[in-house]
Amino acid sequence: MSAKFARPNQAFRWVQAQGGQVPPDAVQGGCEEDGRPLYVARQYHEGGLHIGKAAPHIEGCFIAYGGKEIFYKEYYVLCGDARQSRWVECRGQAQPQGWSPIEAGNESDDGRPLYIARQYHEGGLHLGKAAPHIKGFLMPYGMKEYFYKEYYVLCGDARGLRWVECRGRATPQGWSPLEAGNEADGTELYVAKFRYKGGEQIGKAGPGFKDGCAFGYGMKEHYSSGQDQYFVLANPF
Repeated sequence: MSAKFARPNQAFRWVQAQGGQVPPDAVQGGCEEDGRPLYVARQYHEGGLHIGKAAPHIEGCFIAYGGKEIFYKEYYVLCGDARQSRWVECRGQAQPQGWSPIEAGNESDDGRPLYIARQYHEGGLHLGKAAPHIKGFLMPYGMKEYFYKEYYVLCGDARGLRWVECRGRATPQGWSPLEAGNEADGTELYVAKFRYKGGEQIGKAGPGFKDGCAFGYGMKEHYSSGQDQYFVLANPF
């Protein structure tokens, strides 16, 4: 499999891997009881994008879903400079004051975001997912899904991210759009928002959208025009 890289100045990127492969700069988020490292990973499952753990000794990736531990041979590994993030202690809803949880997945039914989280369990430190609607943390372990009310969520400094105005392609001068996904051909997708029907709709933008952004509303996909103003979530250079 070929790896898909984001812009080099961006703190993190997701790299496609399989069979226990982990890139040299993979983000280690946990460890087994015997100290073997566990890396932040994610994979698509049942229409959603779910967060879990990968490692050479696992020879793949484990995610938690529907009360079970699910295994995938192929997966995506979080890579980059871990110093640009912080594990913040949480309880219940994932809303740490002054910090922005790193959105890395979503539910299948309505797209609700999922955040990278971890907690100590059976002598190890294990990875999984947290979100306000979960009201806690879910992790895969021993063929089951475990829930914790208290946990740690991976965050970036909320002060570093900004909604930056764009028109046409998402190339805001002096800013690096936050990559949150990719097309089937590997083209980057960025987090965007657009004012529509009296609300602010969250959608996507990227190099493949020359006229702006796309977003879902009323069971349909809508597009902004080349002259429409929209906003992209970005980090400063």
